[in-house]
Amino acid sequence: VIKNRLAFELQTYLITTFAKIIKKTNFVNTKHMTMITTVDIQPSENVFGIEDMVSYALQHEFVLGARAFEYNDTFVLAILATPFCLKSERDNAKLQLTESLKSLLGDKNFIITFDMQVYRNVQNELDEQTKAYLLNLAKQR
Repeated sequence: VIKNRLAFELQTYLITTFAKIIKKTNFVNTKHMTMITTVDIQPSENVFGIEDMVSYALQHEFVLGARAFEYNDTFVLAILATPFCLKSERDNAKLQLTESLKSLLGDKNFIITFDMQVYRNVQNELDEQTKAYLLNLAKQR
């Protein structure tokens, strides 16, 4: 009981400290006398990081893979996407992802690229020179 209580308190602390909770539904199962509440957790702007950006991008239907890094206060998000038949489809998908990330990141700078060279070269541990090269490559393409 103490272990479960500590885990619950830690979970409650993490959720209230790092995110805003919005109650969606609340219903009671009278047979088992349990109450179920579902919530959406929306990260606050100072918590949203690279892993969050990647997982958010992966929620879009056209995104097959995503990798990201940060360099000089700019996030670079490299996307592996489903094949697009038309450039307008690709541009629309990029605009859709940009608008949704803009609402989450606020005034932070970010670049979204579909460039495969950038995508392939983004690794967990990048040195500053590689980050600068990939940022310039993403800006050019």
